[in-house]
Amino acid sequence: GDARALGGAPTTAATSDVEKAGPPLGRRGQAAPGEAAPCADSFVTAAEPRRADERADEAMIVSYELLSTGERKREFSQPVLPRVGPCGLVLVNAAWFASSFNWFLLLIVLVPSQVAAIVGQERKGSAIGLVLGASTPVVLVGAPLVGLLSDRVRSSFGRRRPIMLPGAFVFAGVLLGLVSTPHSLVTYGVLYTALRAAELLISAPFNGLIADLTPPELRGLASGIMGAASNIGNFAGAAVGIQYVALGPVRTASGMGVVMVAAMAATCLAAPEASTAAQPAAHPLRLRRVLLDLASPLRDADFAWVFATRLIFQMGVYTVQEFLQFYFRDAVELPAGMGAETAVSYGMLCLMTAAMLTAAAGGALT
Repeated sequence: GDARALGGAPTTAATSDVEKAGPPLGRRGQAAPGEAAPCADSFVTAAEPRRADERADEAMIVSYELLSTGERKREFSQPVLPRVGPCGLVLVNAAWFASSFNWFLLLIVLVPSQVAAIVGQERKGSAIGLVLGASTPVVLVGAPLVGLLSDRVRSSFGRRRPIMLPGAFVFAGVLLGLVSTPHSLVTYGVLYTALRAAELLISAPFNGLIADLTPPELRGLASGIMGAASNIGNFAGAAVGIQYVALGPVRTASGMGVVMVAAMAATCLAAPEASTAAQPAAHPLRLRRVLLDLASPLRDADFAWVFATRLIFQMGVYTVQEFLQFYFRDAVELPAGMGAETAVSYGMLCLMTAAMLTAAAGGALT
């Protein structure tokens, strides 16, 4: 429902306009002058020389609602946020590292191991498919709704942080409940779905935060930093996974929760979000408008192509990775005394080592 301003020091621009014609993103607004940020390496000023049309495009904050007359109402009411440089992007991605760390351990080690323990070796494949598949509708509906909610938050701490930090505590609590209570497959599936819902409170606002803070000239680098943070998190998860059998699920999950909360606190401290407390109240939600906003990016051929290829890629990943532990258990002759949880972690360490060598370099080159 909104585009994000990438400018200098926090300020506010507010205008509204009703037009009967023209596409919803067709008008340009002028950015307010920026001020130099305190750390030259972490933040970029909005006053640096750039083309006038780039400054206008970046400062334009557009939200619109469909009126009964068919007119489109445009509101320019979001703060112009500080832009983050390379140093700041690294610090802000602490939460992305923690998310990757946690989900590697969950999807590759912990959940497959626990599902197999609940239903037995003969039914483990279909059982994990049911557990993971049952959570999918919650994610499909919840992700855009949480993102929409974070766009509309009005607080002195900004738009994203008031959702992300409590979400980290909720995630840690649900995770501990998932591993510490005896379950049937049904109750395990319900708790896993709750965990996925808690994760949306972290991931959806975080992606919005990165978009808020990243200047256009650093988008490739930002993508590379996120990729590196993800791979480092996966690598750390694989290292912990090697010790999973010795640690046990409760101690492993406790450590995972501590990492998530600590990393989220670091991200929230590093992110220079502007206050939105003084912003006008967001316009009332209308289902038609929400659906149009969700569908509108797919009208762009380039975005639609990226969306489709990422969908296919993710289908490939999720068709394989959750079943890797079962493959090591059933099809690979393991050394005496080595469990499948340990073996799959060693295998993923090799994969993560190769991936880490290319993520940051690939993003910077683009």
